[in-house]
Amino acid sequence: MSYFEEFYQTQKPQGIIEGFEYQILEQSTHEKWVRRYPKFSSVLEDQFLGPLIKEKTLFYKCPAYFINPNDLKKWLHKGISNIQYKNKVVTKIVKNNEAYQVETLDENILADKVILCTNHLTPLLSKDISEEFQFYLNHCKPVSGSYLELNQVSRFGIEFNSTFNLAIEKYHFIYRHDIDQIQIGATSNNRDTCEIPKTQQLQDIYSFIDRYTQFKLPRYEEFTEKSGIRFKGYYRLPFWGKIDDSNLYTVCGLYKNAFTYAFRAAEDLKLDLLN
Repeated sequence: MSYFEEFYQTQKPQGIIEGFEYQILEQSTHEKWVRRYPKFSSVLEDQFLGPLIKEKTLFYKCPAYFINPNDLKKWLHKGISNIQYKNKVVTKIVKNNEAYQVETLDENILADKVILCTNHLTPLLSKDISEEFQFYLNHCKPVSGSYLELNQVSRFGIEFNSTFNLAIEKYHFIYRHDIDQIQIGATSNNRDTCEIPKTQQLQDIYSFIDRYTQFKLPRYEEFTEKSGIRFKGYYRLPFWGKIDDSNLYTVCGLYKNAFTYAFRAAEDLKLDLLN
């Protein structure tokens, strides 16, 4: 996290907004959270949360960063002219002497070094790898998740002056002031690669958020159901580095820390690749 914060402070990248997360709970669940958060305040006595939250009584406020992946990607690509991008479906990677043949549906690409950034699909493309990395892969698991998203929320009367996340117990209401968007979620299903949104679970989460907030949510039907798959590393640890006896590398297992660990992984791999 400190590495990410240093990156943010020095580079000032687009697509990253500072805000706050409010962990909100009630007295009956206090023991569950007290190990993570040192001190709680009263919801009713807080000028911001008091008019927004009902029934829940305690909260902890902490700084947070809200990332817009598309804007951050555009910023990362700025000023780079010596890269050729290919939008291909890779079916196989075969080691050929000291090089690699990257096979796609319509083209074979010869590469001297390959970095797999393929999340839960990493096992499908990583062959003849080290025992250490194979052990790691054997103990990783995919985790599917679904959430709700709605744009132009000001037309529904939802408009605040800043970006924030209401983490009510284990569910989240995220308001993104800069792009006029809210997100609600999320589900979490271990050892699952289904990318179809979990509608029933999302409806339950929507009802949960609606129950404990005092403002009027837009109708469920106004939201878009979205889904994705995270890759939970062994003991939740990420992995990056070389995975065979030549020049095959990977970055995977980032799980919930993709926007913090990824920058450190890139820096470390850069040093390896330059040697």
